[in-house]
Amino acid sequence: MDVLTRYRLELHWDSVVPAEDDRAVLKGAYFTGPVLSDAAQINDDDQLTLDMTKQHAILAPMEDFYQAVLKWKGVDYKDDKVFLKEAWIRGKYV
Repeated sequence: MDVLTRYRLELHWDSVVPAEDDRAVLKGAYFTGPVLSDAAQINDDDQLTLDMTKQHAILAPMEDFYQAVLKWKGVDYKDDKVFLKEAWIRGKYV
């Protein structure tokens, strides 16, 4: 399924710092994309489940293998971007 360009949301970051408990901190993380002009304001303390199954379609499926959770605390809107003040990603195998 192709997502319409207008609904695209991109996550960018400057660096990744490994942490405990299958977690990695994303430094300088921010969202961009056309959907930001249509979407409601992003909550200060929220999360997204990232499903990367399609990227690994040639491998055998495993429960929770291709999913990670992106969490953040605090957002700042600037220059058509949404900066995540504290952001981390957690996944058992990611």
